[in-house]
Amino acid sequence: MYKPNVKKLFKQTHKVLGLIFCIFIAIIGITGALISYSNELSRLEASFIERNKSGEFLSVEETLNRFLEQKPKAKLLVLSHEGENQPLGIRAGYKQEDTDPSDVHTLYNGTLGFYSVSRYDGEILPVLSDKMIRAITMLHISLDFTKNNEIGNQIVGISTIIIILLSITGLYFYIPMLKQNFSKNMKLDIKTKGYRFWYKLHSVMGVYTSIFVLIMCLTGLYGSYEWFRVGLHTLIGYEEPAYVPREEKEFIPKPNDINEIARTFEIAKEHTSKDNVFLLFIPDKMGEPYGTPYKDKDYIGFGGDEIIIDMDTNIIKHNIHYDDSFEEKVLSSMGHLHFGTFFGEIGKALWCVSSLAMGLFGVSGVMMW
Repeated sequence: MYKPNVKKLFKQTHKVLGLIFCIFIAIIGITGALISYSNELSRLEASFIERNKSGEFLSVEETLNRFLEQKPKAKLLVLSHEGENQPLGIRAGYKQEDTDPSDVHTLYNGTLGFYSVSRYDGEILPVLSDKMIRAITMLHISLDFTKNNEIGNQIVGISTIIIILLSITGLYFYIPMLKQNFSKNMKLDIKTKGYRFWYKLHSVMGVYTSIFVLIMCLTGLYGSYEWFRVGLHTLIGYEEPAYVPREEKEFIPKPNDINEIARTFEIAKEHTSKDNVFLLFIPDKMGEPYGTPYKDKDYIGFGGDEIIIDMDTNIIKHNIHYDDSFEEKVLSSMGHLHFGTFFGEIGKALWCVSSLAMGLFGVSGVMMW
């Protein structure tokens, strides 16, 4: 009676899946590595552009007024504070009939603009890295430079699962080699050529980066699939708050109250440290509070800390990550773990190298074929 060779079957599956998904895996890995240092890249470029400017900073109110002189049809949506001596970040929305096709700072057919505005003179800076990173982020999550594509989302999600399978099976296949001679088989041999060189590069880098890649993939799945989120919530005993439909109220669009926005921005700055950056979400309706999530300046993505500022009642509320329950801390750490910032600068560097290694796995795998 024929008995299938399970190990051989796994090896063939590993090779075929790796070949089919190699391009997607390389894209996910390389774009993830670039996103890891997006904050530093944007600040570096902005500093280079403004290197010859000097003098006192404009007030936030004056900076906003000068921005609106250049973009009079813009509706202010979000302001971002990227640290001392940095430009003011502005996210603005446009009606479809007010879009400007020549505006390189916009996405989504010109309806959403992202701007870095100089605090010296109110000039909109040509910070190309911001637009580039947004395009890379869309490529990372949906294989689309311009939007969140559902088909692309599914391909990325499936590719993430494939990476997990390839990592586990790859380790399984290489364990016998490590048992034979651990020190020798944990080193690269640059003197070899051809298949042997690519095999050793593929395997050794896979062993070194496997744990980081698995953490990246598992935390990435949390943002990709509802079934994974529900499973994790069940595992840690987290009960997601029941959905409460919003009370139907008359919608009253809130105009750009520049003075109030500027005062709220300064309040947010006073209530965060100099090492924090923050976003100030400007409400659409009259009487609603401003939401202000903040973070350490080099963390990618926003976590649990937030300030709620209600200018109508003069109430400031802090939602601090350390006050969360254990379950809430686990869930709010998904972004930290995904980009490695949970472990500081060393963690971010290791995660970045491991992301780049995904591209290397695709190349070395194809070369072995």
